Amino acid sequence: MAKNFVVVVLILILLSVSVFFGVSSYKSKERELEFNGTVRKYRLHVPSGYYEKDSYPLIIALHGFTDNPRLLEINSGFSTKADEEGFFVVYPYGSKKSQFMPRTWNAKFCCGDAVDEKVDDVGFISRIIEDTTGTYNINKDRIYVVGLSNGGMLAHQIALQIPDKIAAGAVVAGAVGGQKEGSEQYVWLDQSGIPIPMIIFHGREDPTVPFDGGMSRWRVINFTAAYDEVNLWLQNNKCDTHPSEITKTDNYTKEVYGQCANGADVVFYAMNNKHVWPGGWQEFPRNFSSRTVRATDLIWEFFSARKK
Repeated sequence: MAKNFVVVVLILILLSVSVFFGVSSYKSKERELEFNGTVRKYRLHVPSGYYEKDSYPLIIALHGFTDNPRLLEINSGFSTKADEEGFFVVYPYGSKKSQFMPRTWNAKFCCGDAVDEKVDDVGFISRIIEDTTGTYNINKDRIYVVGLSNGGMLAHQIALQIPDKIAAGAVVAGAVGGQKEGSEQYVWLDQSGIPIPMIIFHGREDPTVPFDGGMSRWRVINFTAAYDEVNLWLQNNKCDTHPSEITKTDNYTKEVYGQCANGADVVFYAMNNKHVWPGGWQEFPRNFSSRTVRATDLIWEFFSARKK
């Protein structure tokens, strides 16, 4: 009897999570395209009420190491937000050598087979942008990139390498450099010198990509620190290195760097959490609190006020 009760409770929790985060995600479709001689895939969410004569923003959302687009779609709730606010979302698939291997992205210094095989993931994302803008009425001045963990690392790289296509970026639990186990040197992302607005979230208790830098819990890469992310963008965007605004709460410290070239401000949330998407399903019990930080809402608020 007790066992059946536990099963029922678990099913109800899973259904609640699905409804809370992912109702709109079921309308998303799988798409394929050929790139560099291989067939690669992405999920596409077309917002409810899409009208082809109107021009829409586009968000490219990159999953983390070992994750997949569907998990990020449900975890972040971006598709639900897209239906509410009227924007497209693309969820690309990372590459893997075989069905038994995890999906990864080549962010120059991380991660897995994608780095070892020198997969051109920036080129892949650029190709997706071309495919989507060639099919739908997308506002090319309002294309944004967001990523989690390894996807966040690639989001940094995309904003730096193809800034002509990106209006703003957002990263959760990412990094801008790392040192592989056995290597003698760090590999860093290169600045472009072209200002791009950026919002960054990082958990102070993150064991996977440590807040203060250091070896990941998987003992594979020695990552740069969260403030290295901030400082790279402050330098790239030619910002005043002193925050123009600081907000402290029980859940986070928020720093706004508003004095930047071309208005390309940098916002940093130092979260009191671990390697999670703030407001995502891993924080589900806290999501009924009015104090909950919902990264998806904050990211869209940041994006919606910025264009090329």
